[in-house]
Amino acid sequence: MTNVNYASLVLGAETSGLLKGKKALEETTRAGANTDKAIRGLDGRFKKTGDSAGAAAPKVERFSQATDATRSVALMATRALTGTAAGYASFAAAGASINMARDFNAALAETSTLIKEPPNSLTP
Repeated sequence: MTNVNYASLVLGAETSGLLKGKKALEETTRAGANTDKAIRGLDGRFKKTGDSAGAAAPKVERFSQATDATRSVALMATRALTGTAAGYASFAAAGASINMARDFNAALAETSTLIKEPPNSLTP
């Protein structure tokens, strides 16, 4: 074997391996660039999301305050309605008592008509 052939053979084998490595390195570089591009876009979206959350915070706070105010009004209305119901129940009871007193008075009057003896004769 001559020196020229030996050098040619060795270089040819190593060059093919290097070409495969070069191709793999280029593909990895492209994939890294695409990943970097996607991450930069994602970073911008995270920033926009954070800005939106910051803008929404005052609205959420106002909603919370409005909910608290509505709750307070509902509690006051409940107390007022409870008082009204108690008042109505008192008036209804008073009305029923008056009706019962009238019925009792009518029954006494009817009973007094059934008694034939004069009132003085009922004493022992």
